[in-house]
Amino acid sequence: MNKTEPKKILIVEDELAVMMSVMDTLEVTGFEVQRAYSGADCMKVIKSGYYPDLILLDLMLPDTHGFEVYKQLRTLPALKNTKIAAFTAVAAKDAIQQMNEMGFDNIFHKPYSPEKLIEEIKRML
Repeated sequence: MNKTEPKKILIVEDELAVMMSVMDTLEVTGFEVQRAYSGADCMKVIKSGYYPDLILLDLMLPDTHGFEVYKQLRTLPALKNTKIAAFTAVAAKDAIQQMNEMGFDNIFHKPYSPEKLIEEIKRML
């Protein structure tokens, strides 16, 4: 039997309870999960050589706005095929429009449904 490697997901989220909940949901489903708590932490993980298939990026991070982190990530050739999805409580129409214009691959709203999150991530990957 040929076993495929699990898809890799990086979660960038500063709220520990949300982070742990999402990690548990994804790991139980079979994804390999790495975490980062800030924009700087995210860049450190990537620069260490961890190239995920998907990055779930919170927009309201303690050190850098998620839009800035997104721009930094998109400059890295190693991530050209990586999907980046906003993972946010921001629901303002202008912010959603900006996420779409910037090229986010998806937008997941908090609070989230674990079932819908998994279903959509599987579809994306």
